Amino acid sequence: MSVDPGTAREAAGPGRWPDFFIVGQAKSGTTALHLMLDQHERIFMPEIKEPGFFSNEMFSAAHRGRGISQERYLRLFAGARGDQLAGDASTQYICSEEAADKIAAVRPDARIIVFFRDPAAFIVSLHLQLVQNRYEPEADLARALALEDDRAHGRHVPKMAPRPAGLLYTRRARYLEQLRRYERVFPAEQILPVIYEDFRADNRATLTRIFEFLGVPDDPGIAPVRANPTVQVRSARAQRVLYALSAIQETRASRAVTAVARAVPPDTRRRAVAFARDRLRESTPRDADPVVIAELRARLRPEVAALGEHLNRDLLGLWGY
Repeated sequence: MSVDPGTAREAAGPGRWPDFFIVGQAKSGTTALHLMLDQHERIFMPEIKEPGFFSNEMFSAAHRGRGISQERYLRLFAGARGDQLAGDASTQYICSEEAADKIAAVRPDARIIVFFRDPAAFIVSLHLQLVQNRYEPEADLARALALEDDRAHGRHVPKMAPRPAGLLYTRRARYLEQLRRYERVFPAEQILPVIYEDFRADNRATLTRIFEFLGVPDDPGIAPVRANPTVQVRSARAQRVLYALSAIQETRASRAVTAVARAVPPDTRRRAVAFARDRLRESTPRDADPVVIAELRARLRPEVAALGEHLNRDLLGLWGY
């Protein structure tokens, strides 16, 4: 959905546009920050994280109906008081090629908080999360990475993935390109880059920086939050079963698939899903194949160096490249 800068700021109906945006990366502390900011008296965060209104273009044709409407989006912030800042935390905005321009069209004065994480760790964690969500049927990271070029051209794209671009793992780690999209439309003083490892090491110091950036009083009473622990896949075979069962349920509009789905007794299908889910467990991520990680780091090193130079920060040293 496009945003008309000439009329959007005067949109009819209840609600308002957010005052600030947390735009990424995924698996980099954005959910924890959302929950912590929601504890602040002067900040309003909607119950729905990741509304993704400004990145609706990223949905595939099969999932286009999931895009949130402008009316519904504005209603998310209708509960914000006049003395509160409203915030939208949508990690899709950092990958979208349109979100920065769309946000600037309606809120040129918006504050933008951009999270960055060691891209190799980010990709490992993101891949595991997408496997758990059943958007990614390939539980082997090396094979998932090898599919990137095909998927970029529309081949081997999983049916369940609402945003196919989300499976282009190394492209999602083009940090400097993503940051520059915001720098082109917002002045530097309205953009705050945050390094996830700094946030994780010292929530309090990072929160103080963010509160100062947003122009609200510091609140030392806000409790740290750990959210969205990385999920480890215990059984790749069970994951494939769970993905296949979910895909059947998602595509019942097809008469052929509906017939297959109905041929499986409901109790049998439920037991199979329960078994597959039992083979997934929350944990810290197990060590990925060191050869795969070494190759991934070599591939990502120029991106890390470029972002570090841009931010005047030794990210090669911080992230061990």
